[in-house]
Amino acid sequence: MKRNVEVNTNSFSTINASTRIVGEIHSDSDLRIDGNVEGNIQSKAKTVLGESAYIKGNINSQNADVSCTVIGNLYIEDLLKLNSTANIKGDIFTNKLIVENGAVFSGRCEMGKNMNLNDVVKPENSLFSKTTEKIEENQE
Repeated sequence: MKRNVEVNTNSFSTINASTRIVGEIHSDSDLRIDGNVEGNIQSKAKTVLGESAYIKGNINSQNADVSCTVIGNLYIEDLLKLNSTANIKGDIFTNKLIVENGAVFSGRCEMGKNMNLNDVVKPENSLFSKTTEKIEENQE
């Protein structure tokens, strides 16, 4: 017997502050993370990273709002907002960028309306491991 399953396209996923994930996250809907993630994050919608979050991995998303520490590269198709508490250690590839006073960014940034993120290096390549190796060397 076949069941009809209704999908709520307005839904979102939340990872709360007391949660730690080691592994990749893939989401078709909006995603909010307040916990720790060690692994790449991919969302076809908006990714919100709260102040209590800590991310060690690449982020690939349609839009992103960042308020935490991210060690990894950000591949944002449309708009990336770095809030005043954001601390990014990695490269940024986006079409539009908003940076609030107080945000910290260590890396390079490529942006523009005509940027095709399919042409830049993606997280599945070795760029992530090279980036985190450099950052870890500098922290010792």
